[in-house]
Amino acid sequence: MGRPESVDAEDDLLSAMREMLPGMIGMAFMFVVTIMIGIWLLPFFESAELYAFGESGTTQVRYIMLELVMIFIFTAFILALAKWKKEWIIKYGLMAVLFLALTYTTVPGAHLLLVDDTQEVFELETSNSVSGEIMTALSENEILFYDISGPELNQTVTIEMRDDPTGEASWTNEHRVEPGIETTRVLESQYGLTMANLAYVWTVDPDNGSQRGPDYHCFDYQSFIDNPNGDIEHDNLKGGCLYAIQYADSFYILTSNNDLVRMNIIDAENGIWKYQARWNLPPNLTLGDGLTHVEMLDEEHILIAGSKVTFVYKLEIFASGIAGDPFIETAAQPLWNITRVSGDNFTTIDVGLSPYEEKRNLSTWNDTGDHLILIGDESGDIEAWNWKAETKEMVEEDRMKLEGVMQGPISSIRLLDLDSSGRSDVWIADADGIHGLFGTNQIEFVKFTANTSDTVLIHILTYDENEDRADIILINGGTELTAEMGEFTSAMYLKQGLVLDGTATMVGLIIAIVLMILLYIRPEWYVVNTVGVLVGAGVVVMLGITFVPTLVIIFMVLAAIYDAWAVYKSKHMLDLADTMIGLKLPILLVAPQERGYSMLEEQAPMRERVEQVESRDNEDATEAITPKEGSAPNMVLKPKKRPKEAMFMGLGDVIFPGMLVVSAVQWLPNDGFLVGMITMLGGLCGYMALMTYVARGKPQAGLPLLNGGAILGYLIGGLILVGTAAFEFGITF
Repeated sequence: MGRPESVDAEDDLLSAMREMLPGMIGMAFMFVVTIMIGIWLLPFFESAELYAFGESGTTQVRYIMLELVMIFIFTAFILALAKWKKEWIIKYGLMAVLFLALTYTTVPGAHLLLVDDTQEVFELETSNSVSGEIMTALSENEILFYDISGPELNQTVTIEMRDDPTGEASWTNEHRVEPGIETTRVLESQYGLTMANLAYVWTVDPDNGSQRGPDYHCFDYQSFIDNPNGDIEHDNLKGGCLYAIQYADSFYILTSNNDLVRMNIIDAENGIWKYQARWNLPPNLTLGDGLTHVEMLDEEHILIAGSKVTFVYKLEIFASGIAGDPFIETAAQPLWNITRVSGDNFTTIDVGLSPYEEKRNLSTWNDTGDHLILIGDESGDIEAWNWKAETKEMVEEDRMKLEGVMQGPISSIRLLDLDSSGRSDVWIADADGIHGLFGTNQIEFVKFTANTSDTVLIHILTYDENEDRADIILINGGTELTAEMGEFTSAMYLKQGLVLDGTATMVGLIIAIVLMILLYIRPEWYVVNTVGVLVGAGVVVMLGITFVPTLVIIFMVLAAIYDAWAVYKSKHMLDLADTMIGLKLPILLVAPQERGYSMLEEQAPMRERVEQVESRDNEDATEAITPKEGSAPNMVLKPKKRPKEAMFMGLGDVIFPGMLVVSAVQWLPNDGFLVGMITMLGGLCGYMALMTYVARGKPQAGLPLLNGGAILGYLIGGLILVGTAAFEFGITF
């Protein structure tokens, strides 16, 4: 009795797969090696920002469609040239393309092996207490502090100008506190530094700290002398002087009652002033509560910022009201304002030199240029505005794209110049640490982790070019003011963009040239495979970093459909494979089935193999029904043993699953490498399924099974390890 036909078929399949085992292992090995080389190259491509369509193109479907169209055009062009017997154009044209693709592996690989690009890590090395409290940062290298000393009812506030928060003061100024408060605020104008502590207003010289002129009282001085514990409130300065700015022969006072008051100087020697006009500020401006920032933009325009509103106001002489009556109170009319009715509060603000402006001296009041205003909020958004000095208007800075980039809240923003280049850097303290953005493109060249929950100011001590160092300082609030400091050198900059080392580049180019020469003079299978694996790795990482996983999956599905149609229906893919085999070009990977195999020997065309297998299958089917003469009844004749040759796999069968692996490693926020490995395992499972068909002797379309296995692996790994975030990439057309 003979065995059932199904058992014979299963045994034949297992026997064929055992015979193919060396080739299967070799092909799987090349599959894995190609993808792993791509992952190894990933850091170079990422740091060099080598996205095929730019970073914005990583989520756009139209570029996937463009890639597919290019595949169609490439295939049609090659087949047309083959039909016209122009194989030499195909060969030399493809060799030029292969050389370029090969350099995408050899040059980055040479850099990774030969160039020591180890980046030194910046660390905050010391933490010291800071005496006093911060008043304001006047410039990049000047910070005002105040400190209270002395017994109750006889306290003194000491104002200190320091460049180093923990260092010695360049000058000091002392003043009485009572009946004021400990908090002292300051505004700078062309007339000096005007201090206020609710009770007193006085102006000091910014160069040496000496007081200019007398004290001005924000309370009823005579009532205070007569009865210090009684009602001493000034009739026109309700709530006392929170901020004060000297302007020619007058002062403008911001009161804690939310008013802007102009007081005219009557007697400059004895500190006598007189009420002139009052403007009511917006009720949602909470001065002294939350964010409070007041700064002069020029000689007559003042910026006032709170947690809910920021506006610019021109200092007028009279309040607008009844003509000729200067004592009519009116609401302040800002030239420009931003108001948050609801939502996230403003948390920090800085005014300084725009990165798009040439360096000029901002520490003196002869500056009449534009200013950049940066405002951060609780959610991490940062708004950028330009104060145009010539037109006296605020214009949004649309060249800076900082909304939604940082992790809220923004605790500090500073416009500084770390390397003394003459242009401002934007320094941001957010929940993720410290970021230094440089140049007109605002590239992040400095980033380090720090606890910024209490950071009130980022500060940089002047860069020393001879010693290649600067000190970056974080001044933190909380229960006690502290300064964390670390030494920064040029070796700590983040590497951005394509930076090529001359020696490594030359080595990479030489390796590529040597491989192409070997491919030309002796296109043996091991040369073809070497070039194919390296070319595949370069393409895998280039396309893997170019598209997010969701787009890669769409690309893979469409390519698999096309591959199946091209192999089973039109069969033009077989003609393409024959052309590549005949030209001995590494568009295919070759896995020999036996020792001594040579690719230089003539190969039977792929289309002829398919036809032979189909013919043999038909003959076997007939023999299974009608036994040949002399054969036993019900016996199934086994097909003749096929000669061992070599297995072939299109390079695209490796590139497409590899793209998804690299894309997962690159773009998934967490566990990307593990998801990538599961994706590659899925591709190998698809490969094993493919081999069961190949073992029957008929060439198959590889992408449906290989891509399907890789996609299934990504879906499983992504959902288990990452969740729905594995599919949320904001895809657009």
